[in-house]
Amino acid sequence: MRLLDQKGRVFGLINIIDLLVVLVILVAAGGVYYVRFSGLSPSRRVEEKTIEAVFLVNNVRSATVDVIKPGDKVRESKSNTFLGEVIGKEVQPTTVTVVQPDGTISESSSATRKDVYVKVRGVGSVSENAIVMGSQEMRIGARVQLKTNMWAVETTVMEIVLK
Repeated sequence: MRLLDQKGRVFGLINIIDLLVVLVILVAAGGVYYVRFSGLSPSRRVEEKTIEAVFLVNNVRSATVDVIKPGDKVRESKSNTFLGEVIGKEVQPTTVTVVQPDGTISESSSATRKDVYVKVRGVGSVSENAIVMGSQEMRIGARVQLKTNMWAVETTVMEIVLK
């Protein structure tokens, strides 16, 4: 007896395409069962934690520094998702590079520009692949745009602390 007959049926019983559809459904059902009941479900690996992140706002004017206050509700600008609440800020003068008349390069503090470290506390999810506040993945060195109803700034994530 041949594997396929003239009509394309396997052993004369079932069409080859029907057999492939049944196999795909069985494999998909087996995969769902395995993920659901083997402990590999994403819902079992993700933990909700309090996250404190420090963002560097680099080279801004004093007016921007003055409006950033503890208690501000911070959102990510692009998606408008809530990240957390400002719990502190640290202000430092911005260091600028200056070329001297003799051609040497030196660094000095700017009189008009500041660097601000903004500490934000919020609730997020922590997994083996990512730390997420709101819908924003947090990684050291990542660029994040923050906003409130009073201010909006481009920042860099400098520190992440899981509580």
